[in-house]
Amino acid sequence: MNQGDIVKKLQQRGLSRRSAVRIFNLVLDEMAAALSRGETVEFPFGSLKKVHHAHKKQQGRFLNRDTTIYRKPYTVVLEVNAAGKKLLQRTQSLQELLAQLWRTRPASLSNTKRSQP
Repeated sequence: MNQGDIVKKLQQRGLSRRSAVRIFNLVLDEMAAALSRGETVEFPFGSLKKVHHAHKKQQGRFLNRDTTIYRKPYTVVLEVNAAGKKLLQRTQSLQELLAQLWRTRPASLSNTKRSQP
């Protein structure tokens, strides 16, 4: 699922495209603000949280010069709970099923050009 899918779902609920995009961006901005405050963002399948790292520096090369590279001070991690693990298993089994169906599709569904009148 991507941004377009979510916007289409909001449009099906009676919103215009512009207001659906605004709502989607507002939700993402609020999630980013909560993560920057150090809070966790919870979903039915898990949660997002900010993990701090030591501000280490290491030597590296950038534009053919020796330079100091600083590691990102934090990353955002998705912690999946039991419901999320079940969802991932179902998604993987669905992907395997679709891959199997794609491999065994009939010749009539292969990439054939339509004849033009």
